[in-house]
Amino acid sequence: MQNPIRFDVENHRTEGAQALPRSTHYHRAKTVPDKTLRLMKHIDELYMQHPFYGSRQMKIALHRLGHEAGRRRVKGLMRLMGLEAI
Repeated sequence: MQNPIRFDVENHRTEGAQALPRSTHYHRAKTVPDKTLRLMKHIDELYMQHPFYGSRQMKIALHRLGHEAGRRRVKGLMRLMGLEAI
């Protein structure tokens, strides 16, 4: 007796829009919090004034403006924004 349900793996993978994983379809991008956007805006403004500031000096300058952000946080955001000291 033959199995009435037949699953053809080769045809199943090539059918469909682009053969992407199912999780890709359901993925929702995270929104960036307002606090982080404000911090990134200030980092950008400071970088335009002082392009030689690295993450350590940028952290000190942000602290003077009232932002409580650690050096690693500043470094990560600068990397995300594509900024690096001259």
